[in-house]
Amino acid sequence: MSTDNSDAAAVEISRIDAEREDDQRMDARALLVIFTMMVLGAIHFVSGWTF
Repeated sequence: MSTDNSDAAAVEISRIDAEREDDQRMDARALLVIFTMMVLGAIHFVSGWTF
C-alpha cells in the first residue's frame, strides 16, 4: 500500500482551479453589471429622463 498523497493533491489542485474559474466568471459578470449600470446612468443623466 502506498502512502503517496499525489492523487489527493491533484484533486485539491483541480478543485482550487475550478473555484478560481468560477470566481473569474463571477467577477466578469459583476463588471458587466457595473459597466451597464454606469452607461445607463450616464444616458439617464444626459437625456434628462425622470422616473
